[in-house]
Amino acid sequence: EVVDRAGLAGRGGGWFPTGRKMHAVATAARQSRKDPYVVVNAMEGEPAASKDAVLVHRNPHLVLDGAVLAAQSIGADTVHVAAHRGARALVDLDRAIEQRRDPVTITLVDPPARYVASEESALAHYVGDGIALPVTVPPRVFESGVRRRPTLLSNAETYAQLALIARRGADWFREVGDPDVPGTTLVTVGGSVGSPGVVEVPTGTTIRQL
Repeated sequence: EVVDRAGLAGRGGGWFPTGRKMHAVATAARQSRKDPYVVVNAMEGEPAASKDAVLVHRNPHLVLDGAVLAAQSIGADTVHVAAHRGARALVDLDRAIEQRRDPVTITLVDPPARYVASEESALAHYVGDGIALPVTVPPRVFESGVRRRPTLLSNAETYAQLALIARRGADWFREVGDPDVPGTTLVTVGGSVGSPGVVEVPTGTTIRQL
């Protein structure tokens, strides 16, 4: 309910309302009587982007905090965190997981470093069956994802934002950004620019301003 009030939308590119997705997974788990899973997508399949890699390197615990809170909210007892095979993010995440004592199990998985492997259904397929290929939809991942169970699968930045909402509240989150999709977002800036890198900006920031 707090995530709903905050208006958090997924930061993986789809901008789907996170609260609605959480409700859908919880409802599907209750109706199917199957325990749900939580999956963190830190794979960043777009080769020009590096926002998730920077986030995981700078503050992996914020991502993991959000994932654990999401798991507790929907009744999941396992969180799977995925980063591309060979990525620096795996080292950062592995170190952070070793430092934690959480009420849910956190496991690290490393799908192959190719674009299709980071697609939602492909990632759920890999976590459950070790095959990084998309599957036919429907059903969607929130209904039948990892091992055919309801699965909350979101981008790493989405979970980090969720953790901040839990810490500071929905009203705080809505203080900046576009009222329809509030908050801040991480953006990779590259090419013919004065200062390439990853920046955090309010949603609604224009390309010219970036």
